[in-house]
Amino acid sequence: MIQKDTYTFIVATLSLVAIFAISSAPVPMLGLFQQTFHMTGADLAMTAVCYFLGCIPALLFCSRLPNRLGRKPVVVLALTIGAISSLAVIFATAPLHIMLTRVGQGFACGLASGSAMAWIFDSAPAHNRSISAMLAASGPGIGFLFGALAAAIAYELFAISYEHIFTGLFVGLVTVLVLSLFGKETVTHPSGTLWQTLTPKLEIPQRLKKEYLLAVAAYAGTWGVGGFFQAYSAQIASDALHSANMLTAAFVFLSFIGTNALGSFCIKRLQPKEALNSFIFLFGCCVCLMFFFLHNENFVLFFIFCVFSGISVGASCSAALCIVTQNAQSQERTGLLAAVYLAAYLGPGLPNLIIGQLKLPVTIDGMSWFYGAWAIVFTVIVLIGSRLVLTPAVSHEEHIR
Repeated sequence: MIQKDTYTFIVATLSLVAIFAISSAPVPMLGLFQQTFHMTGADLAMTAVCYFLGCIPALLFCSRLPNRLGRKPVVVLALTIGAISSLAVIFATAPLHIMLTRVGQGFACGLASGSAMAWIFDSAPAHNRSISAMLAASGPGIGFLFGALAAAIAYELFAISYEHIFTGLFVGLVTVLVLSLFGKETVTHPSGTLWQTLTPKLEIPQRLKKEYLLAVAAYAGTWGVGGFFQAYSAQIASDALHSANMLTAAFVFLSFIGTNALGSFCIKRLQPKEALNSFIFLFGCCVCLMFFFLHNENFVLFFIFCVFSGISVGASCSAALCIVTQNAQSQERTGLLAAVYLAAYLGPGLPNLIIGQLKLPVTIDGMSWFYGAWAIVFTVIVLIGSRLVLTPAVSHEEHIR
């Protein structure tokens, strides 16, 4: 029989993956939605913005809810909102409706970034605490991989309508919700009143501010490039690869976003500082080569460097998450994680907001130059910051104990 703590750990991980899976399912379908609802390039950019706009208030206003209400109730709330947003896609009839569903999906992911991840940390096996950081960091990537790939395969290979696809996703999310109800609550001493809990506040312990800023730079830089794939995977497939096939769009998206999960397992035997420096440097180099080969229409090498870039993102973020949480106490984790992910979502949200609001012409070449420069700037910031901020790191296995 599975022990209660083990069951809770599995359910917490499954909840995190499921919530992010529902948020990635619409991405390969944006080409279909663009035709169905007559969406413009600016509308596509705004779908990414709406996703991030949903994440931000959840992280800003609700980051301390898991400490007040408990991890489990907030995870259940996130799963409920995710399930409702999947139903909303079925009844969408205009671009605005798609944007609103992305807001709901973003809000659910924002809630999960603090609550589900903290639940994973709290219920992780005592003999192997390092696995919690890896799964917390890789969970969103695994969810992105499953959601986008499942949606594309169902539509292209089995000719299942998007309405039925999202009905299936709704059923899956409700199933995970029911399973989560039987998990163990890990918060035994709630703190603060509900009103105080909902007051916007970034809870960053003074002793961890430097590590937090370093993690912010790592997340904003890497996730910023991810925002390019969030919004334009379908356009890359159609404009550069000349394919309207949804699987092609999913493959573009997953070659970068879906491979994030692999990176988390590449740093197991490395010290966090060593892992961060190595993989953020690899990230900067691979992103530049990725866009270079996209511009020169060498799509084999483009996809190869997409994969390496995605792996570097996962490894860099896992290392940054290890660094910023290694000295955090249990009650500090939700606020700290929410503060990290708030900055992470702002990274890709701001450039897409500018593009959408100014109605700028969206070309793949133009976006490549912009996001290539973005990657270089943040790579340099992280490399310099790690030298200034971090003292010699303890081993990866020791720092999490």
